[in-house]
Amino acid sequence: MRIESDDSADLDFVLSALMTGAISLGEMRLWCDHAIAVLDDPPEWLLELADFDGPAAEAYTVVGFAPHGYNGSKAALAGIAVERGRVIDETFQSREAALEALRRHPDVAARFWTAFPFA
Repeated sequence: MRIESDDSADLDFVLSALMTGAISLGEMRLWCDHAIAVLDDPPEWLLELADFDGPAAEAYTVVGFAPHGYNGSKAALAGIAVERGRVIDETFQSREAALEALRRHPDVAARFWTAFPFA
């Protein structure tokens, strides 16, 4: 699981899913609980993130570093949010554009359902 500051692609994907509305805070917490269960020595910030109940944008402050490494389409993650019936911020893209991005990037959907089988 790639969640450390020098290799944080999995964490970046999870927080990107949260920020785009593809997952809820509760679903992020479920992912954290799973990560805690499978890691031999989970970092303290992960334990704190599992209890996080603030605005999505503030989840990054709990982690203490800027996750990086997810180079996939954040627009496609917003498309997953639309497909799941969630409200997205249409300031930067429309629902239609998000769905089109998801159609162009089926790999994002595959990764999403692997990361969040409970969603």
